[in-house]
Amino acid sequence: MAHAIKTIKTLYPHFRNPGQAKTTLSTLRLYIHNIANNPLEPKFQKIKKENKAFQDRIAKITGATNFLKAAGFDEDEEYFSLNNINIEVLQQGIKMLEEVILTLE
Repeated sequence: MAHAIKTIKTLYPHFRNPGQAKTTLSTLRLYIHNIANNPLEPKFQKIKKENKAFQDRIAKITGATNFLKAAGFDEDEEYFSLNNINIEVLQQGIKMLEEVILTLE
């Protein structure tokens, strides 16, 4: 997860892509935060790849899908799905994301 976050932060600096890294990292945080807080809620366990927000904020950003995979998501043709939820891994990911987001302005 740390490598994916570093990739996003490095490839999308504010001076070149204003706000892109922060938007992407915040979206990733929201995805895993929702699952960590609601592990039994099926709607949070799948991310539809055709979703416009996913396409704009995650799919086109180098490193973002690698973060999801490192957090335990599996990818198929339609979805990124988290079938085996590891709350500790998700909480670690949230902490890493929050620390980096605070450095982005």
